[in-house]
Amino acid sequence: MELISMRVVNEMRMTEPVQACIKIIAGHYQLAEKDIFGLNLAVEEAMANVIKYGFDQEQQHYFDVAVEVDETAFTVVIRDKGIPGDFIEDPYDDGLGLSIMKHFLDQLIVKNKGFNGREQRLVKYLTGLPEYTRRVPEPPINLPADLTFEYRPLRREEAIEVARCIYDEFEFSYSCEQVYYPDQFFEATQNGQIYSLVAVAPDGEVAGHLAAVRLADFPGIAEMGMGVVKKKYRNFAVMKNLSDQIAAYCEAAADINALLVEPVAWHRITQKMCPHYGFIPCGFAFNITDLANLDYQRASLCLAIRAYQQDDTHTLYVPDGLQKTILSIYRNIGIDAVIGEKADHPEPEKSLMTLKKDRHNGLGKLFINQTGADIDQQFRLALKTLKKEKCPVVLLYLNLFDPGIAFAYQVAVAQDFFWVGCLPMSNDGDYLCMELLLDDVIDFNLIDTTPAFTALLKDLQLV
Repeated sequence: MELISMRVVNEMRMTEPVQACIKIIAGHYQLAEKDIFGLNLAVEEAMANVIKYGFDQEQQHYFDVAVEVDETAFTVVIRDKGIPGDFIEDPYDDGLGLSIMKHFLDQLIVKNKGFNGREQRLVKYLTGLPEYTRRVPEPPINLPADLTFEYRPLRREEAIEVARCIYDEFEFSYSCEQVYYPDQFFEATQNGQIYSLVAVAPDGEVAGHLAAVRLADFPGIAEMGMGVVKKKYRNFAVMKNLSDQIAAYCEAAADINALLVEPVAWHRITQKMCPHYGFIPCGFAFNITDLANLDYQRASLCLAIRAYQQDDTHTLYVPDGLQKTILSIYRNIGIDAVIGEKADHPEPEKSLMTLKKDRHNGLGKLFINQTGADIDQQFRLALKTLKKEKCPVVLLYLNLFDPGIAFAYQVAVAQDFFWVGCLPMSNDGDYLCMELLLDDVIDFNLIDTTPAFTALLKDLQLV
């Protein structure tokens, strides 16, 4: 249903009254204040595309901005009949504005409609998380020692039980929000984004779950996670059997170059499984999530990876001082790597970067795949945007295949980013991982690591 439609002149000063109107209407539909802020930032970018690139700047033109609402979505629709072009496929700026729009919206659609002009649809979903309540723990029971389980892909009717198991363990603090939406979660298993495996007891009860998630940010890499086993079944090697089958699936999948695990950094139990499956420590992620089972303290993770496709030599452009540790990590993983000759100056005119914000845990993410002459200006603009969004942590990924990476690294260090490891084997390149903590420090009293991860902490000069 269309609630309002506004005819707007092609002047940037008109963004403010349009945003004010959208803010009032969105408030009536209980959008969170941070979501309204993000939506309006995306609206500003979308209107700027029309005003700057859609019309001759010397003449006065008009375009339309409407607000539509249905049962599940709040949508701002911007229609113009200006110069033809696709703001998504052919971004007119350096791509940063488009990245801002995408990470603030649940959906961005641009349609070229011939004689009817162009339409941009900026969508925010109205549906919140489902309502769950933590179940009362079952009393201890004696189960037969020879109990057997069926291990198989998730069925639709079992998705709700997996969501409840994750909630019982983590409440709503688990990093992958999708698992809490049974229908969306099951659809993701059907389209190949997630490979979900359940262990089923003889009476049909879901005893445990584990999944491999193909990472959208790092195509070619899958992450093993969403692991949970009900307490009464924890003496039957359920998680080990699930892990064996997930690892075998990923190794056989032609589109998966590597499997990533992120064992928690506050105790060693999950870290100890890494050597058994051939996972090699490659980094850390500090203070990235508030976990219910840690009384909502900011929790840190270890990163470990197992590479399946190791035939090609990787030429890496590593910033000075990091080569020894990077080559050591690659050697341990089994990847042949050589150090390339770094560029004397950024050769491209423009940097290629992508800006994102995780709507569940608030993390900011910045990917730099090409360092250009504008790196200092664009980096500062991206960081300003994430700070305005009150991201507690910013994760930075610099492409190690970029000859100009050293210049991006210098800019990042000047802004207090620190090195936390590397992540190889993505189809888009290998990444140097850095991090910026905006509202906290690392509490090393909460870090308890195995010798392999402790050694990496020392190599990264974090302890």
